[in-house]
Amino acid sequence: MSPYLSIGMLLACAYIIVAWVLHRQAVRDRGPRERLRPGMEVHLSAYGQTLVYGSTRDQTNGARFTAAWTIEPYSSGPATCLHPRATVRIDVHRGRLTMVVRGKKRLLLAGDRVEIPRRTGYRYFNADREPVSATLEVTPASAVDMYLVQLDRSGLGHDERFGLRAYLQGICLAAAYDGTYLAALPIGLQKALAVLLGPVARMLGIRTYHAE
Repeated sequence: MSPYLSIGMLLACAYIIVAWVLHRQAVRDRGPRERLRPGMEVHLSAYGQTLVYGSTRDQTNGARFTAAWTIEPYSSGPATCLHPRATVRIDVHRGRLTMVVRGKKRLLLAGDRVEIPRRTGYRYFNADREPVSATLEVTPASAVDMYLVQLDRSGLGHDERFGLRAYLQGICLAAAYDGTYLAALPIGLQKALAVLLGPVARMLGIRTYHAE
């Protein structure tokens, strides 16, 4: 074996080990010292939505997370996502919410409910001129409540220009909180990318926990 190849393999192994250690550190840093409380507001301007927390994982021992949810008129919403371990229920109280679940579009009106099983891709948007008011429930909570808080605080939920930095922030948050992933890519691949790109993200100052 060429000595250059041997050195390259050793460097690659060392990088992977460092990347894994940094990833574990990111998981440990994901806000265990902060208890989420009812009444907290999360603003995600890039997606045109605001959430006011009802019950969180801290009040329910991880059983569920609920929030009053407002989606602004003509909001396109985020990309199609899924939750590997949680079921999502949405009850619409006002307005017209368009849901796309497993590629099938459905219009929800006041009084309608939709339940999205775990590992099911979905997206939503408000194509109407009136805001949508709804209740969001996630069972079990699966750290989705803290993930949304970090989307807000990190600035990712306010960045409509999804460049390299935003991409790195997104995959690091997804892997650290392990509750919400893009539906377009296998979950395992997204986790692997978060580990391998973790050192680069750290050098760029990207973190998985931002204090209030």
